[in-house]
Amino acid sequence: KDYTFSFTTAALSVKTFDDIKGHWAQHDIELMAGLGIAQGVGGNKFNPDGMVTRAEFVALLARSMGVKTEPVTQTSFKDVPADAWYAAEVEAAYKFGIVKGFEDGTFRPDDKVTREQIASFIIRAMNWTISQSDVSLILNKFTDQSKISNWAKEAVASAVQHAIVVGRPNGTFDPQANATRAEAIVMLKRMLQASGVIPPNS
Repeated sequence: KDYTFSFTTAALSVKTFDDIKGHWAQHDIELMAGLGIAQGVGGNKFNPDGMVTRAEFVALLARSMGVKTEPVTQTSFKDVPADAWYAAEVEAAYKFGIVKGFEDGTFRPDDKVTREQIASFIIRAMNWTISQSDVSLILNKFTDQSKISNWAKEAVASAVQHAIVVGRPNGTFDPQANATRAEAIVMLKRMLQASGVIPPNS
C-alpha cells in the first residue's frame, strides 16, 4: 500500500493554543496544528493532557496520512454509527487495513486508546516489517514486556525501532496505559518524520 501524503511542508505555518504554553509538547503540537492535523477543542484550547479515544486517534492518523474519506451510509463495525463524526475516517482506515476491530465485530470508538494500540495502528499504516530476532532484542529492554499483548508485540517493537514510541524512564513500556492528546500528536509527528514528510529536526 503506497500512501500519498496530501500536504507539503515547504512553508510550515505555526498555530498555537492558549493552554500549551510551556508544555513539554508545545513545539510539536504547534507544528502539527500548522499542518491542520492537531485541532483544538474550542475556545483556542488544545487540552494536551486529556485522554484520546480510539476514534479520535484513528481520525488523527487518517488526517496525518491524507487518507481520502467519503461519507458513509453504513460501516463495517456494529458500534460505529454511520452518522458519527468519526465514521468516515474509521471506515477508510478499515479499508486500508489500518484498523481491524475486535473479534465481536466492534471497534469500541469511545474506549481510551492504549500505547500498544497506537503502535499497531501506526505500524499497519506505514506497512513497516520487522524480523522476529529484532522483536526479541527490542522487547527485552522493557521490564514489563510480558504485559504487551501477543498481537501487539511486533508492532510495539517496530514502533520502538523507528523511534515512534519510546519506553518510560523507569524501563517499562507501559503498553496498557492510555495516551494523552499531546502524546498522540508527538507520536504522529515522529511517524511523519520517519516517513520523510517532515524534516528530521523540525
